[in-house]
Amino acid sequence: MPLLDSYFNVLEAATFLGVHPETVKRLCQRGRLPAEKIHNTWLIHRENLQQFAVTYNDPRRGKKTKHVGGGDEHCD
Repeated sequence: MPLLDSYFNVLEAATFLGVHPETVKRLCQRGRLPAEKIHNTWLIHRENLQQFAVTYNDPRRGKKTKHVGGGDEHCD
């Protein structure tokens, strides 16, 4: 088994988490997702990514509130 088979790159980690690759980069840069930067590439160990995925909760990924009504209401 090659050494790098146990690591995900940013694109693979983004697919695994269901987020944009830039989000993964940001999580790595801020230390929220343990990773190693080799040259210009973030590498995330499989176990670290799996543990992170269990607890990851992005507050911006919640349901968007929808305005009820057609916008024809008038305030008095």
